[in-house]
Amino acid sequence: MVLFSLFLLFFTELSFGTPIIKLSPTLQVVAGRRASSCEFPHMVFLKLNFGSVVSFCGGSILDSEHILTAAHCLNGNLTQITVSIGSIWRHRGEQKIRGAEWFLHPDFKITPKNFANDIALVKLKKKIEFNKCVHAISLPEKGQQLPKNCFISGWGFQGDALPDSKTLNIASVQMIPTKTCQLQFPDIHSDQQLCIGDQSYSGPSICYGDSGGPLTCTSLTDEKKVITGVASFGYSCNNGFSVFVNVENYIDWLKTKMQQ
Repeated sequence: MVLFSLFLLFFTELSFGTPIIKLSPTLQVVAGRRASSCEFPHMVFLKLNFGSVVSFCGGSILDSEHILTAAHCLNGNLTQITVSIGSIWRHRGEQKIRGAEWFLHPDFKITPKNFANDIALVKLKKKIEFNKCVHAISLPEKGQQLPKNCFISGWGFQGDALPDSKTLNIASVQMIPTKTCQLQFPDIHSDQQLCIGDQSYSGPSICYGDSGGPLTCTSLTDEKKVITGVASFGYSCNNGFSVFVNVENYIDWLKTKMQQ
């Protein structure tokens, strides 16, 4: 699924960890399916202009003026963000709004083995018009109980040797315990990050272009959909294993920025 094109350089450097068992591959969006129209009304497509270089990421609507995404998506000489809203087709959004300003977490840092505090917020130049196919997703509550299975979504590549997708793809994923995740990524921290996947070859995972997209879960407390994670990194699209930002850890920072 989705990690943006400039991220390819960083992504290939994250080539450590234990080997995986290679099973027969599937040829879906890293084991996903096309989303139905209006199925993920909080999901948006970010077109990113870095001077003459154009890239893309995913994002999520937090309210009528703010989009949540990954910090590494916006890192660099970013000159313009265009947010496409309200369609499973990435360039056919019924609303297209440019970013007015954007905020990377102050402690965001890229190392050869980790993307620390990989979270960012985009403030839009005008308000989103909500309808049945366009609306915000809730932030999680601290300590909120969540199911074992959630959904990832994005327009990114469908595997290491497969093309990106013109339509939004989704996949059901499982949470992986932190200790298991640390066998692959020793430098991750449970307060900052979550791991998802089934660790099978071409199992559910993010890929180039899926960065910034949501890990969407349903709260066990009130059955409300919440954004539990933000797609951050992995070391292969085909290993069925990915790392997301743990949004719960950043609720206070997000709310502060949204009120500015």
